[in-house]
Amino acid sequence: MENKCSIFQKNMRCEICGKTTVFGNKVAHDRMYVNGRTPRKVKPNLHTVHLDTPNGRKKMTVCTRCMRKLPKGFPAGNS
Repeated sequence: MENKCSIFQKNMRCEICGKTTVFGNKVAHDRMYVNGRTPRKVKPNLHTVHLDTPNGRKKMTVCTRCMRKLPKGFPAGNS
């Protein structure tokens, strides 16, 4: 039985470009002074797409930028 974290980790990555979650800080400003920093997460905009490959139809997790780069009519159908 697979761990839930390993399943979550696999799905949060684009299978074409490898884009994944980025960590940084929110910076609170009061005029010109920095008041504080709190951690934040920026997640990629991922979608599950069925693609026709030479080996057959494959379900892939792809970011929207990679979806735009695919040739028109390339995905077999979005679901």
